[in-house]
Amino acid sequence: MFKPREYLSEIEKTDKLLQKFGVKQDSISFRQPWGRRFVVLSYLLSQMHKKLIMWDVDSQDYEKTLTAEDIANRVIDNVRSGSIVVMHDGGGDRSKTVAATEIIVKTLQSKGYAFKTVSELLK
Repeated sequence: MFKPREYLSEIEKTDKLLQKFGVKQDSISFRQPWGRRFVVLSYLLSQMHKKLIMWDVDSQDYEKTLTAEDIANRVIDNVRSGSIVVMHDGGGDRSKTVAATEIIVKTLQSKGYAFKTVSELLK
């Protein structure tokens, strides 16, 4: 179990790494791993003046049995205006995620959806 000091250290290390790649500190938000809400972490984030960002559509692209079409359909069937979709870019072969993303973007654009960054949504 993480202690507050460990949470703080991990967040600060990640922020420094992102800044090294040119991300401005004031645009760094936070998404909790696995979507779990921890009271201690929520408190620390508020003390750090960080926004906690959650998603409302889980693509489940981590499920090995799903095809690209399955992933895409799950997202398309559950998305609504303002949705934030969680997808994963690490942890092994992500070719199905990439293929699903192409399907998702084309389909949702054809339905009139536009894509925004989290920073744009927060404005």
